[in-house]
Formats: sequence, C-alpha cells, structure tokens
Amino acid sequence: MEGNAPEEFGRLCLVPHRKWPCRSKKECGVDGCRIRHHMLLHSNQSHRSEPVPLTKPSETVHHNYHHTKSYSLFRYLPVTLYGNGKEVDTYVFLDDGSSSTLLEEAIAVQLGIDGVPDNLWLGWTGKIGRHEKSSKRVSVKISGSGKKETFHLNNVRTVRELGLPSQTLNYPELSTAYAHLQGLPVNSYKDAKPGMIIGIEHVHLLTSLKIREGCKSDPVATKTRLGWCIFGRNSGSVGSVEQLNLHVCKEMSNSDLYDSMKQFFAVEEAVVTKPLESEEDQRANSILAATTVRRGCRIESGLLWRKDDIYFPESYKMAMSRLRGLEKRLSRDAELRRRVNEQIASYEEKQYISKGSLEEVASLNPHRVWYLPLGVVINPKKPNKIRMVWDAAAKVGGVCFNDMLIKGPDLLVSLMEVLLRFRQGKVAVCSDIREMFLRILIREEDKWSQCFLWRSRPEEDVQVYVINVAMFGATSSPCTAQYVKNWNASEYSDQYPRAVEAVIKNHYVDDFLDSVDSVEEAVELVQQVKDIHAAAGFQFGKILSNEQEVLDRLGETSSAISKPLPVAKDRAYERVLGITWIPSEDIFTFSYEGLEEVLGTDWTVPTKRQVLRIVMKLYDPLGFVAHFVVQGKILMQEVWRTGTNWDEPIAEQLHDLWSRWIELYRKINDVSVPRCFFKELCPKQVRDIQIHVFTDASVSACACVAYLRMTVEGESQCSLIAAKTKVAPLRSLSIPRLELQAAMMGSRLLQNICSALTISIQSRFLWTDSATVLAWLRSDSRRYHQFASFRVGEILSLTSVNEWRYVPSRENVADDATKWNAGPSFDPECRWYQGPAFLQDPESQWPTERSDGTVEAEAACEEIRVVALHRTVEEVVDVQRFSNWNRLLRAMAYVHRSVAVWKHEASEERPLRVPSQTEFKKAEETLWWQAQSQAYAEEVCLLNGGHSVAKGSSIRALCPFMDERGVLRVGGRIEHAPTLSYEAKHPVVLPRNHRITYLLMLGYHQRFLHANSETVCNELRQQFYIPRMRSAVRSVCRSCQYCKIKKTTPAPPMMGPLPKVRLTPFVRPFTYTGVDYMGPFEVKVGRSLVKRWICLFTCLTVRAVHLELAHSLSTKSCVMAFRRFVNRRGAPLEVFSDNGTNFVGASRQLSEEIQKINEINEDCASTFTNARTQWHFNVPAAPHMGGPWERMVRSVKVAMTAISSSPHHPNDEVLETVMLEAEGIVNSRPLTYVPLEATDREALTPNHFLLYSSSGNKQSVVTADQSVTLRDSWTIARNIMDEFWRRWVREYLPMLTRRTKWFDNVKPLEPGDLVVIIDENARNCWERGRILEVFPDKSGQVRRATVQTARGVFGRPAVKLAVLDVAENRKEPGEAAQETEVVHGAGDVTGNTVDRETEVKPLSFPSRLSGSAEWDDRWASTTDRSE
Repeated sequence: MEGNAPEEFGRLCLVPHRKWPCRSKKECGVDGCRIRHHMLLHSNQSHRSEPVPLTKPSETVHHNYHHTKSYSLFRYLPVTLYGNGKEVDTYVFLDDGSSSTLLEEAIAVQLGIDGVPDNLWLGWTGKIGRHEKSSKRVSVKISGSGKKETFHLNNVRTVRELGLPSQTLNYPELSTAYAHLQGLPVNSYKDAKPGMIIGIEHVHLLTSLKIREGCKSDPVATKTRLGWCIFGRNSGSVGSVEQLNLHVCKEMSNSDLYDSMKQFFAVEEAVVTKPLESEEDQRANSILAATTVRRGCRIESGLLWRKDDIYFPESYKMAMSRLRGLEKRLSRDAELRRRVNEQIASYEEKQYISKGSLEEVASLNPHRVWYLPLGVVINPKKPNKIRMVWDAAAKVGGVCFNDMLIKGPDLLVSLMEVLLRFRQGKVAVCSDIREMFLRILIREEDKWSQCFLWRSRPEEDVQVYVINVAMFGATSSPCTAQYVKNWNASEYSDQYPRAVEAVIKNHYVDDFLDSVDSVEEAVELVQQVKDIHAAAGFQFGKILSNEQEVLDRLGETSSAISKPLPVAKDRAYERVLGITWIPSEDIFTFSYEGLEEVLGTDWTVPTKRQVLRIVMKLYDPLGFVAHFVVQGKILMQEVWRTGTNWDEPIAEQLHDLWSRWIELYRKINDVSVPRCFFKELCPKQVRDIQIHVFTDASVSACACVAYLRMTVEGESQCSLIAAKTKVAPLRSLSIPRLELQAAMMGSRLLQNICSALTISIQSRFLWTDSATVLAWLRSDSRRYHQFASFRVGEILSLTSVNEWRYVPSRENVADDATKWNAGPSFDPECRWYQGPAFLQDPESQWPTERSDGTVEAEAACEEIRVVALHRTVEEVVDVQRFSNWNRLLRAMAYVHRSVAVWKHEASEERPLRVPSQTEFKKAEETLWWQAQSQAYAEEVCLLNGGHSVAKGSSIRALCPFMDERGVLRVGGRIEHAPTLSYEAKHPVVLPRNHRITYLLMLGYHQRFLHANSETVCNELRQQFYIPRMRSAVRSVCRSCQYCKIKKTTPAPPMMGPLPKVRLTPFVRPFTYTGVDYMGPFEVKVGRSLVKRWICLFTCLTVRAVHLELAHSLSTKSCVMAFRRFVNRRGAPLEVFSDNGTNFVGASRQLSEEIQKINEINEDCASTFTNARTQWHFNVPAAPHMGGPWERMVRSVKVAMTAISSSPHHPNDEVLETVMLEAEGIVNSRPLTYVPLEATDREALTPNHFLLYSSSGNKQSVVTADQSVTLRDSWTIARNIMDEFWRRWVREYLPMLTRRTKWFDNVKPLEPGDLVVIIDENARNCWERGRILEVFPDKSGQVRRATVQTARGVFGRPAVKLAVLDVAENRKEPGEAAQETEVVHGAGDVTGNTVDRETEVKPLSFPSRLSGSAEWDDRWASTTDRSE
C-alpha cells in the first residue's frame, strides 16, 4: 500500500470476517467522510477522480502497519552493525514499502561514523511531520546476528528516532502452534525495538531466499541474507486496535535549491520600491489597529487571523504524540530535562504561560483551540542557552496553526540603511531587546488558540498550558512585534524625537544599532530609548559601545567583546562567516568561527554542491569583501556552464580557479574595516562631503563601489561605504551593455546611500571607464533600442548627467571586482578600502574624458536611425492571398522587419522570432494606408497636397485629415473630449468593400468568439469608421465558415409512407413482429438483488404485445425468449428490431432454432418447418424508425407502475405476474375512438384478434349472413376474425393517413457531402464525416446513409446528419467575380484545401443543440399517436 490508500483499500473496515461480505455499517466520520472504511485509512486525497502519484523524485515513502497488541509480527531481525572498528547489536525492520534506509542517530554515534549533512523531512498520517535538520548521509556495514558475512550499505540517512513499536517473538510457542515453523534457526526476543529500517534501495537484503508457509492466515518464515525472520498474523491472538504509521522522507528538492541559489545570485538592488498594500496587509493593519492596547506597563495585541471564522481540527493527539517524542529525548539527557523544567517554571513565573484547567478548555469552542507541539532548540554556538519554541507548522488533517494566520506587512527597516547610519557618528551604541516576542501580550480571546501540553515527568498527568504572549514560530509574531515597538514609540515623538527616530529607523528586528557624535548624546539617547521600551515592557540586553565612558555612565561592564551583526530576514541559509563589530577597536571584521570545520575537509576536487555551500556561507551585507565574493559567484557560474550535476566533481579546467579562490578564503579573517567613516575628524571642521561611486563591467561580472570623501583644511580622506556586484548573465551581452548595467547598479546604490545617511552631502560623483555609456547618457534616450533606452532613462531619473565622469580603467576601483588579475587584496590600506589615489588630490587633477571616433561608433550601435521611405500604391503584400487578419498582420510585420534588417545591414542582437509590438503597430498602419490609397486615392492625394476633399466625395461629411503617419482619419467634433483616446476622437476611415476591411471585421468577429454582431460593431467603432458598418458586419458573420458549421442543423426528408407490414390485413397476429427490450428490473433472489429484462414483441399490424422475461441481455437469453414467443404465438414472417448485439446474435441462430419448433405441435409442423423468418434491422441511432415498439415500451411501463407501486424489490414470480397483467391491460386498449352512439358495440382492441373480445370474458359472434347456418366452430371463428379485420380496415386504417411532422421535400443527401453526426448522448463533441453511400426510397428521398469518420464507417439516418456548408469558389468582399480565389495557408475551405479544413475530428457545438426537442425523435414517424 503506497501513498494514499489505493482503490481496493477504500472500503476496508479492518475487521476480520474471512471470505464473507463486510456487513459493517459504521462510517469513517473523519472530516465528514461517509465512506465505510476504518478511520485510519482516511485521507484527504483518497477521493480524487484523478490518480495521485505515489512517489516523487525527491520523496521516499514508508508504509508500516503496526498494532497496539502483539497479534501481528513484522519483519524484525537481529543484526550487527559495524563502523570505525566498532560494532553495535540492534534490530532492523525489513520494509519493502520503503525506498530509503534509515538509521537512528544514537547508533551512528556509538559506531563513531559521520557523513555529509543533508536536511530531511519526516511526515506521518494526518500530515503531521518533523524536520530532521541534523540528518546525515552515512555508510555502514551489516551482518546477521552471529553471522560472519557482512554487507556494505551506502546512502543511509540518520534520524533522531525512528519511533517504531516494540515487538516480542516467542519462537517455542510459535513452533508448537505451527508445524511449518519448526526446526528454524530463530531465537526468541522480547520488546525488540528496531534502530534501523532497510528499504528497497538495498533490495538484495530484502530478497527471500527460502519460504516456509502454512495455511492461508498463518505466519510465514523467510530466509534472507541476514537470517530467518517470521512475520504475519498470529491467528491465535485477537487484537482490537490497529495503528498505521506512515514515514515520508523528503530531501531538499532541486527546485528549492535553485530558488535559494537564485536569491543569492540575484541582482543586488539598491533602490527599495515600496509595493502596493495587499488585501492581507490591509487586514493585518486593521486587526493591529483595532486590538493593540496598553495594559499597564505591557502592550496587548491580537493574532492576525486570516479570516474571522477560524476552524481548527482536533489537535490534542498530535500534540500528545510530539510530547512523548520530546520526553524520549529528554530521558536520554537529564541535564537538558532539568534546564527545560527550569525554563518552563521561569516562563510561568514571568506569566508568559499559565496553566489552564480542563473546565476552562471544555467551556471553549473546540474549533478555536489548538495544541502546539513544544520543542527545544540549542544553538551550537551557545550551548549553555536553550530556546523554547512551539511548532506552529505542525499539521493535522492538512491544517497547521500558521495556516490560519497571515504574515502581515513588512515593517522592518532595510538592514543596509541601519548599518550605514551605524557608521556615521564617532560614538556607537548597540544592544538588543530581550525576549522581544514574549513581552507582547495576546488578547484573551486569542490566547486559547496557543495551548501546549507539558509534564515534568512522564509518570505525571499531562497539564494544559496557555501561551499568554506572542510566541516564537508564529507567522504573525514578527509583524506584531515591529508594530507594537513602533506604536509604543510614536506616543513619545514629542517628548523624545531623536530616541523615537532611533527606535523606528535604527532597529532591525530586536537589534538596536546607532551612532552619535559625542558621549553625552550617546548616554542620553540610550537612556531615552530604554525608557521608551520600558513603557511597553521591553527590556534592553547588554549595551555595547566603542567608548568606555558611555558604558561607565550607563552602568555597563567593559565592551571587550564582539557583536555579530544581524542577518537579513530573507537569508534562508546558515552563515559561517559573518560580519562582526569589535567595539574595543571599533572595527568591522569577519568572524572565522567554524571556518576550519568547513574548510578542514580535503576538498581539492569539490562537487558542485560543495562549491555552492562554500560560496553561500559568507554573509557580507555592505560588500566589504564583494570583490572577493563575486569571484566565487563567477566560479559557480562556470561550474553551471559545464553542465555538472550537483554531486559530481567540478570540471578539471576549473581546479586552478577553485584552488586560488579557496586560498584567499582562508585569509578572510584579515579583513579590518573601520566602523566610523571618519572617526578622527571633527564634524565642524569638515568643509566638503562628497560621495563617489565607481562602476565597471567585464564579460564575467558587473560591480559598483561607493566612497565617502571629506576635505578638512585642504586634506582629503576617503572611506569605503558599500559595494554591490552581479555576475554577467549566461546569455552573452556586449561590453557597452554590461557597462550600462553597472552604471544602473551604481545609480541605485547612490540613491540608497543618500536616503540612508543623515549627514549633508555637498556633491555626488559617478565614475565609469566606458565613454560609450557617457555618450548614451548625454543623448536622447528615445534614439536607442529598448535595452539602452530604458536603462538610460532610469539612470537619469536617479542622477543627473553632470554627476557622471570618466575614469581610466587602471584607476577604476570597481575594476578590482570585475577582473581577477592578481586577486583581490584584504589589506586595509589597499585602494579597495581607501579609494583611488586621485581622490586625495584636488579636483583639478582628477582624470578627464578622452575623445576619439571609437566612442561615437559604439554609441551608434544602439541608436535608432530614421530613414525616409518612399511608398508607392503598389501592394507589397497581396491581401487577396490571405483569409485571416492575424496572418496578414504578421506577414506585414515580417516585411517591416526585413526592411529594417536591410537598412541596418547587420544586427548586433538577434531579433525575436515573434514580431514585436512596434512591428505590429507599423504593420497595421501600413495596411490601413494601403486600403485607403486604393479606395480613396483622390481624397488621399488632395489631403497630402494640403487641399480639402471634393464635394462629391463619399467621406466629405467626415472632415477627413491625414495624421502624422499618413493615415486617413475622421475630423469630427469631439477632439476636446478629455476622457476619450485619440483613436476614439479620430477613428481610422476604412472602405466598406475592401478585402483588408473584410479581414479586419472577420478578425474582430473571431476575437469575440463569433458572438453578437453588435459587440463587434461597438468595438470597431472605437477605432474605425466603416460606412454602413452594421450591414457589413452581418455580411461577414453570414460568410464566416465557423458560424456556418456551428449553426448547421439537419434537414429531415418528408415523412415517408408506412411500410406494408403496418397495413396488411387478414393475417395472423404477430405475422409481422417488432422486438425491443425494456428494463432492467431488480428482483430479489435469496438475499441478493439480480437484474431482469422484459423482451417485448409487438404485432406491427394489430398493435398487440407479447411479453417474455429475459434473465440477461445475452444472445442466448434472447433466443430462448424468442423460442417461447414462437411456441405461444407462432413463427413470424418478418421481425424488425434495433441494431442490438443480442438481436444480431439471435438472427444468426434463428435458422437453426426454428427447426426445433415442430416438436411443440404436430399440427403446426408443416407451417414452421417450411417457414423462413426474415429479420430486419433498423439503422443505428434511429429510434424514430422503431416507433411502434418504442411506444409500446412506454405503455407497458405505465401499466406495470399502475399495477405494482410497492417500494420493495419483487421476486421472479411477482415480476412475471405483474408483467402478464400489464400485457393484458395493454392488449385491451382501444385502437380507435370509443363510439358514443352505439352502446352495444365496443371499440376494436388487440385482444379482439387474440381472444375474440376486448377482455376475453365474452364471445361476440357476428356472422356475415344470418340466413346461413354455421355448422362448425372453425367457420364461426373465421367469420368473427374477418369481421374484426373489416372493422380494422374501416375504423383504424384511416387514422394512419395524416403526417405529424416533416411535411416538406428537402434536397437529398449526396455521396461526398460533409456532415456532422448528431448524437444526443455526446454533447459538445459531435463528429464530422463524409457520406460514402446513400439509400433512397422509392420516392427518391434519402432515408439513411453510410458515413466515413475518423473512427470508422457508420450507418446513420438522414435526420441525424447535418450537412456542412463548405461550397467551393465562394465569393467574399473585395474579390473579383471572374477570378477563382487562391487561398494560402491551412484552414481555408476551398476546392483544393477542403480536406485540411474538414479533417475528420470531433467538433464542439453549443449545448443548446444537443438533446433539444428538434432532434428528439423518440416517438417519431411510425408511432401511433392515438395510443
């Protein structure tokens, strides 16, 4: 059983009832499920109509069935594991439903084996899961207990705990109970708990070499390579509860890895654009504004619910299961248990949590209560500190706590802005808010959704706790914390404006970083910030500062420690090397904690995954080592180009590059950057503050780096502000374009720096070594292609042209990041950290721009050149060759592209395959001009010459004019309307009868799905003026081939005369018989319900019926029913029926079976022996041709319903009795109207021909001549029957004269006609075909035909065939009458291309045609309406 429960398990009750049918009436009940299966088999995906994939490339599914009592034995085996010279005895579970092998972490530690860390996700039923962050891939050896042969297992995944149930095997007891288990080398064991699962990845260990089995339900013994194991159900034991465990091992998918890598390699945008507020953000803001209130010295807020009416499933069992798992972990670490108990007590003392009574829980709405699993997290870098977290992502029934919450708006300030302001002042202060989330109260009605279970010891009762504060792990907690922090600070904006600014702008999550110019300001600022936070219940942690005096005055200890800077919230991966501030030295450096662990492994030839792991470990928000990191990104891109898989070694040609880069990586701890831009300078002495941004690009990367330059008493100093880098795209770009991309990055970086810094900037400079970029910036951006035009426009919106300058490449600092050269330097005195040397000189000595012809040539590559084009009236594209507007437009667009290519002679960038929007626009204008030049040649000539149109012109009243593109437009009187577009004010004038206009209207007609023509007129009127537009649009609709096909309807021929068999008198009843089946009817046979059918025989002449019971729809059953009919009514001369398979089989056997009828009655032997019954079949799908028996079916059903209305199922005897009574009722119905005058004469009924009276109760004897004495009964009977027939001719036969429908003659079908087959049972998918042969009647009307379709050849009646109007040589507007149209392209319906248009395939029709009354011929021409 894999994935969700398969179909055959969908109704398992899990109760043993052997071979007998399940009689359980108990429904599942989970989530309202009404299926009769056990609740453990319920799955939210088990009722899908589509099959659910059982496995995915990144998943391993384990399905283990365990029972709470030991009446089932699983494939447990004692084994010995080996590793690093050590061995451990344990048990394994052989699971052939698992595709991975799992090993408990404790066993791996005992063996001393280690492996590559790799995240793992474990999931259970009910969508409960846990994340195995510490999982590793290891290798281990294994052997059976007491065996010498060992096997090597690779790719084994470690987990904290498997959680498999314990099992006891008593072999002596089993061998006594089951003889086939005797004499096996199996040892008993008690409470064995496996520490390993072996999946089919190592199938050779699961293979059964020998098998011993007994009866069907007895346990089975198999011999594997690890030894004998016994498994199965012990029939001597009885269990009442079964437990199903499902383990899902999910690795990090490639898509997740790609997303993480994409985030790391994304363009480092410097301009932060505030997105529009979403609906969720609006809801979050409204909840926060409505629920945030002050409660004493604390602030209370509400949870950000996704909707008002939340509904939680029952989660107590899930939380209890997770609690047991935590207790098992704590049982192995007494010290950790003690610390957790102390933490719980501390939280309870601080009122972060509180105990809840069972009475309180019972009084609450159960669907608003959620139990959160408790977890304990230990930071490896802080082993003495534990953090209590609640797993808000734990799911029950596919729902978790976080699913009900919304994230809320992002209220965090940019980390880069915080760090930049942190570097401004001489005195820096830093701290953080202790337990920030836990200091925020949650309102009373929401906190009961934050419950958890805990007990100090496993033997104690479980206690329910309520979390009274915002907790770690909740999706809404970060947003709520920032809102509360800012909300509290805003109340002190008048009293402490500088401190409020520090709280709102200089906090990142819970970290506070700020800088001022003096010790007094620092002390005052810190004290005010502390007071503001204290008003909300927030407490500051340890305060750090680069000035000891600040710490002394604040009562803090020495700051001889370092402070790691905060990590960006979107940094999903763990950092090893992060930027760190050392207050005592007031410098930034990079911590190398854990570096040796990463680099200690011999990675001389790393894999692609290992390279990415190293590159992404470095966290550098300000770009202090960007010139080094970008080389790692370039290396990763080169690895990507080679197509290396994730776990394959990198290509040999990259080994040297990797070695050089990794050697520099080891020197990263030498980096030292001053925290303050200019610590030794007094702000009052500063005369000029400048920002210089350098940009550069190469074929590998783009980079920009910014410096702050200050001039004091004639001396200048520079300091590195920040840097940004980006690898070049995989698709090659020219160097000028890459330089322009770098210039755009520099502009964004400059804008971000200026918005972050609070100091006054006197001037800004941006430097580039690309004269081409400078030429682009100094020109009109509209002259260039989109790539250059858009970027130049953005650059000039952020900077001015005068701020851009030229710098030689050798003096461009950004060149250090884009080119490897000798490798980046980490020396604090190098130019990367101090800026280029010329910035120390006066401005008059700075580099100046060069000027040569190369610059103009490079800039001209992006320029859009305008060339005058002389256009003639001669058509470039023959529009008569096209039948589709889009094809014509696309062809004209390609013509424009070709002209553009010829003008440019060579294109630097390969154009797209699809025409651009500009090309389509030009193509439209060309087509409009072409139509106008041909239809209004005189008007166009006059208007181009500056004259007015002639008085006799048909468009003079429109006041036409020529626009700047040479297109004729309507002058009109609404040009000053402010709300209308230019096209609506001055629509394009198009001739009514031109081919281009026709194709345009047809295109609009097709665009609006062949719907209302008024919609097409309305849309055309917005842009075009077409004379008599409405009439022209209707003409287009009438000529549209799709509309013709969609609206086609069958043309039934005139209702034909009745066949001879309906009009022949003086014949024995049932001489001409119609046969049909009705049913099924369910009858009760024993305790089962079986189906029965009724075979209906009707006399086509006297309309009598004969009913026979058929036990099935088989040919054999039909033959037996027919034999019973023949024995009772005599053999018919002709039999008519539908084209059913059982009737066809009966017809084949009739010639043999009819010979056996002579045994019934020797007097009738000659009649049947010499008879040859002929069987006729109606055309398929023609119920109107079987009107006589179809009408009788209805009459019999009405009679049977009237006779028996019991809701219970009858047995065969009751059904046969009801059937025969219904036969008598139908046969006693009048064939003619009951006479009102002659009361002594009854109406003619079928029973008169069968029983000589309407009911068989009286014998009416009427002779032809009363004077003749009738001497024998035969003569009497014959005269009676003759009288009935004479009445039949006089009274009944005239009633059949009138036609009820299909009165007119129509054009008959012809071979070769394309038709649509009407099928009421297949809506919207009627087939098309071609008529192969027609079958006319004596009057020449075609009643049926043979049709060739894609699925074969079928016979169909004419009333079910709708002829498609695909006439050849049709004329459309704009075509010459004497010419034969030549249409190009697929889809045109003409003489030469009709096969392509009418390819045999299903055709969709509107549902209004399917099953309508027009096609419902159920009671058609031959039905007797009087009945």
